[in-house]
Amino acid sequence: MKGTIKTVSGKAGNTRWALLFVFSYTLAPGPYTLSVGAQERLKVKSEESLFLNLQKTGLGSLSEFEEKKRFLGTVQLEKEKLQLKMLRSIYESAFDYYRQGNYEEATELSSKILSIDPSFSDAVMLLDASNQLHGGQRVFMSVKLMIEDRFKSSLSLYNEGRIAEAYKKMEEVEKLSPNNIKAKYWLGRMKDDLKQYYFEKGVEAYQARNLKGALDNLYNALFIRRKDTLTVQWITRIEEELRQERANESLKAALEFFDISSRWVVDDQIIEDDSRGIVLVPEISFRIRNVGKIDLSYVFLLGVFRFTDNGKFIGEGYQMALRRALSPAGTSERITLKCGFGYRASSAAAFEKYKKEWRNSLCELFAKSHNSGLTPVKIFYVSRKIAGQNLEIEIK
Repeated sequence: MKGTIKTVSGKAGNTRWALLFVFSYTLAPGPYTLSVGAQERLKVKSEESLFLNLQKTGLGSLSEFEEKKRFLGTVQLEKEKLQLKMLRSIYESAFDYYRQGNYEEATELSSKILSIDPSFSDAVMLLDASNQLHGGQRVFMSVKLMIEDRFKSSLSLYNEGRIAEAYKKMEEVEKLSPNNIKAKYWLGRMKDDLKQYYFEKGVEAYQARNLKGALDNLYNALFIRRKDTLTVQWITRIEEELRQERANESLKAALEFFDISSRWVVDDQIIEDDSRGIVLVPEISFRIRNVGKIDLSYVFLLGVFRFTDNGKFIGEGYQMALRRALSPAGTSERITLKCGFGYRASSAAAFEKYKKEWRNSLCELFAKSHNSGLTPVKIFYVSRKIAGQNLEIEIK
């Protein structure tokens, strides 16, 4: 890609070299200059040379793929920082042209910035303003009218309650006209409203359980008023919840249950003056496979037993499992959770006689590790099999 770049004196003269520098690593070599095969060979050769050079400078060998990936990500980040610094320098030169009334040069430099980084918002603003003023015969009046038009547009948005848009438009007025006292006054006034706007948006997002959206808005509010105690408290609270949520998801994803069984077992013998009998309670058992990437240890398991038809609570059972660390792909010993309450009858035979009338039940399993909160991980349906008896009634 070729472009015409004019040489100018002073600060703006450095723009020529800045543009050449930015274009050199952003645009060259282009895909139109090398065949696909040549590009691949060049890429491989460049990466090999890079890692060889690193070894020569004492950084050691980056043999692992993840290490190389992280390093290349750091290199890319540094390149982006350098590019932003160069583009900011070019923008300052373009703005100098704008203040001098040289809108043609301001337009050209702003366009070149946007050809490299289309998201450079100040360049978008400057290009739009320069295009409006380019070719005007009465330059001073044109600038004044343009600034006034943007000022009125901002106030109109503000009166409509469109705070964020109004603030952005007034910010443009203040940037294009740094000595505009009215713009500075309204910008300060809108700042408080904008902070409140982002704060309320953050609270709304939190109430909708959109934690990431809540943090985005609350950080926008904090950026405007950096020492606002209430905003800091909300951010701290939501970040903790987000960390907890991610830890819960990580734990749930790492647990795989297999070799699952369920039954009813005799939990207690009833021997009273006027009554004899037993209590049968539901029980589930299973094994765990660690399908995550890190060891699992000291996982608290809570089983909540309920009737399936109305969700009524029967009882619960719990256990601290995996006291010895379970490595990735490892499997646990059998884990059993027994409910604390159940059916009472005169004998197991009586249960056998009437168990077709039993209500179906289930067990909701929750897990908690040292990093996570108590999170639901599995639902088991409990069979009607009684320990020590062969017959089992099908659950329908």
